[in-house]
Amino acid sequence: MNEEQKKLIKKLNEDNKTLLELHRSWIAYAKGMLVIGILAVLIFIIFQVIN
Repeated sequence: MNEEQKKLIKKLNEDNKTLLELHRSWIAYAKGMLVIGILAVLIFIIFQVIN
């Protein structure tokens, strides 16, 4: 491999790491939103049963 190919591979690896970190943060965000949504639905159901 020549120098240009090594630089390109290094850049692609860095981009891949960045995308992986972003993907993980979106997964954490989605899990949080899912939990909040489930709690909201449960609270709504509880209030409907009480009244």
